[in-house]
Amino acid sequence: MNYTYQTMSLYENRVLELTIIDQNGEAFTPDEIIYSVIDSSGTTIIAETLAANNDNVIYADITTTVTATVGTYKVIWKLTKDEKIYYHVTSLEITTL
Repeated sequence: MNYTYQTMSLYENRVLELTIIDQNGEAFTPDEIIYSVIDSSGTTIIAETLAANNDNVIYADITTTVTATVGTYKVIWKLTKDEKIYYHVTSLEITTL
């Protein structure tokens, strides 16, 4: 499983964006993208939600549902392509200004 890291500010609303490439550096365009967000204790903050994409760029809407509390969260991406499932985790740190 691959990891990326992102920092956001307390009470920030932002779209989290990832560009997906395969092991050969080629664009990887999933058929379906689902994301969820959990906190450091494993509590689900955002249940599985359909993500938007533009070819191999995927997007998750991160709102104050997540950013209202300082801490570390995991955005779990579930990418489906040709009936195969791939996972990616973004470690999301919410900090004060």
